[in-house]
Amino acid sequence: MDSISPPFGLKFLIPVLRAMPSVIRTICAQLAKTQPTGPAAPIPSPSELTSFPERAADKWADPLNYHGWIQNRTALALLDMRATCQALLPHFGSAVSGRGFPFLLVHGGADELCPRSACDALMAKSPQPDKEMRVFAGLLHEVLDAEEARQHVVEWCRARIGARSRL
Repeated sequence: MDSISPPFGLKFLIPVLRAMPSVIRTICAQLAKTQPTGPAAPIPSPSELTSFPERAADKWADPLNYHGWIQNRTALALLDMRATCQALLPHFGSAVSGRGFPFLLVHGGADELCPRSACDALMAKSPQPDKEMRVFAGLLHEVLDAEEARQHVVEWCRARIGARSRL
């Protein structure tokens, strides 16, 4: 597996992103300028994102859940957000009194949209002393659809916030 998360879930773009990251951004910027609402990439169907068929059905039926393609201007914003996060990551380790922010990364063990190797690379680059990656076996991309994952996040936060929390 590759340590780069595929742009917009399109795995064939990984070699281009690795070799010439500015090329993809330049193309996206031009498309966002000339055709901001044009289609950039398909959004995976809910059944490809969640391990729970009832949740996928709810997402398909929800009129507020977008089912079209990622628009060009959104694709550009996602690329820029990714670059900003990568640039800021080294600074997160000393952000609060030199201790850094706690960092929890949850990942679905069966997630094909974001490869595990990309999560491993992110954890390796993260300078936070208090960090944890939890992989939930068998789950797809939308890990928080699982009660077990939601409970883990709540317990992890409670442990760091303290007993006075009302989470």
